[in-house]
Amino acid sequence: MPVSELTDMLPPLDIVLPAGSSLKGGTARADVAFTGPVSALAADGAVALNNTTLVGFDLGGKLSSIEKMAGFKGSPNTEIETLSVLFHATPQGTDVRQVKLVVPALGTLDGAGTVSSNHTLDFKMKAAVHSSAVLAAIGQRGDTVVPFFVQGNAANPVFKPDVQGIAASEINRLSKGKLGKSATDVLNGLFGGKKPAGK
Repeated sequence: MPVSELTDMLPPLDIVLPAGSSLKGGTARADVAFTGPVSALAADGAVALNNTTLVGFDLGGKLSSIEKMAGFKGSPNTEIETLSVLFHATPQGTDVRQVKLVVPALGTLDGAGTVSSNHTLDFKMKAAVHSSAVLAAIGQRGDTVVPFFVQGNAANPVFKPDVQGIAASEINRLSKGKLGKSATDVLNGLFGGKKPAGK
């Protein structure tokens, strides 16, 4: 179906887009099975979007730290090549699995999480972003994986880098145990980290 037809289905399904945003263009596919009484329906299914735009939402700006690493400038809209999710929804909330989002300007984002009945988000994600000169300076070329969290409310999502995850996996992988202090400081600076006292 055209994405516009799917958009019309979002309010009855109690699905909230970020405030001030809307989907424009592209195609959508939804396969959903409903079970249980009407007063407590459960839904299991999959949704996929292709070649659409989330108008009025700057994903790059929300992912400002990752944006620096990818080396691209934000835009008032987010161009989406593909978005696919699997979900299980009940009146108590929704479990979302196998999220895959391809944004040409940024890279590929995937992960999983939950949406509560009051639209509170709790997602653990990772972005395979296109490397920029910042990463090239510390010896990384091609794409690099950056873990992050999505929290807050669906109408106003908050994106936070998983600094501990980056330190535990990305830095270790990039350096193979040989990443120097200067490179560590570069990554700390990108994510707003503070240098240890006396450094």
